[in-house]
Amino acid sequence: MYRCQQNLISPDKHIKAILEFICSESQKLTNCGIYYARQLYFKANKIIGKFDLEKQYKANKHYQVLYSQAAQQILRSVAESFKSFKKLNKKYKQGELTDKPNLPKYRKKGGLSLVTYPKQALKLIDNQNRWYNKQVATLKEGKPQGFWSNTLAKITEKRNRQMRDAVNKAARIVINHCLDHQIGVIVFGWIELPQRKAMGILYTIKY
Repeated sequence: MYRCQQNLISPDKHIKAILEFICSESQKLTNCGIYYARQLYFKANKIIGKFDLEKQYKANKHYQVLYSQAAQQILRSVAESFKSFKKLNKKYKQGELTDKPNLPKYRKKGGLSLVTYPKQALKLIDNQNRWYNKQVATLKEGKPQGFWSNTLAKITEKRNRQMRDAVNKAARIVINHCLDHQIGVIVFGWIELPQRKAMGILYTIKY
């Protein structure tokens, strides 16, 4: 069984723009997949395979701007919808359904589509900090201000190693993504934005 937690957010205009861009690219990639799958069905009377769309659209610009595993999931969902159509159509021909099923239709132009990220893509460094803060609070409970011990030193060093490792892995993911998608400039740090400062990444994409 899969569990889903829904969170209502109130993004500022910059985060909203990023989210809308990602979801609009998902919509466009979905329609690309639907187009190819429909053409395959009409011209060859075949249903698209689970991984066929990934091979076809790996170089597509809508695929490349998304996290690769998220893009793969979008196209696999399209393939799954055609697989469901095939099953329903079979039942219709066997007289088990009264209404004839329709091929998956294109999404509305200019709309937004769901983007699903795998668990490993959402691993948060914050989990390590929570564990560390909880341990420190427990060890310092009832102790005078400024208390320090060998145990605190050990868990602090462990946390620091974990943080360095997580940052290095995150940096490697960013660098590999840039190399794969011909992103030429990366700027890390505090970015001056209108009326606010934000921590983030700026990049340019060369097509």
